[in-house]
Amino acid sequence: IVDIRKRCGIWNQTSLLPEQAVTCSGEGPDNRPILQTQNMTEADYDDIVGRIGFAYSKLPQTCDTRTCPRGEFAGCALRMAGHDFMDYKDGTGGSDACSDMEAADNAGLAECLFSGETYGGLVITLADIYKWYCHRISLADFLVVAAEGVMNILRPPGAQAIDF
Repeated sequence: IVDIRKRCGIWNQTSLLPEQAVTCSGEGPDNRPILQTQNMTEADYDDIVGRIGFAYSKLPQTCDTRTCPRGEFAGCALRMAGHDFMDYKDGTGGSDACSDMEAADNAGLAECLFSGETYGGLVITLADIYKWYCHRISLADFLVVAAEGVMNILRPPGAQAIDF
């Protein structure tokens, strides 16, 4: 955990960083995700986008003043990637999975990433989807691809997909 804090430049011991809470199953030291993607193929990218789309499609389409599952999931993915990208301090940051989840600007992101959306017993979290990739794709890269996938999902019907 000290190495993650050093890499992220965050020394506050109460700060929660995404990589501290995301675990992998099976392989890897301490079941922690890799910190840097060595090689992401188009197939990896498409698979992530496909899993994000599948998770999104499983959520109810209902959207009213009380609940909007698909909108909340999409907002979670976009906000998580955006806040990670914007956490830039002293020449360090960008998309690096170093968002301080305890910072006021990041309120609700921990719940979004780890607790996810729950509807009728169905729980969908970005962290659970990431477990499929955590031994070969960094959390930072996953969050960017997940957000890009959501952007394509949200395009109007019949609109040409954006090739990121």
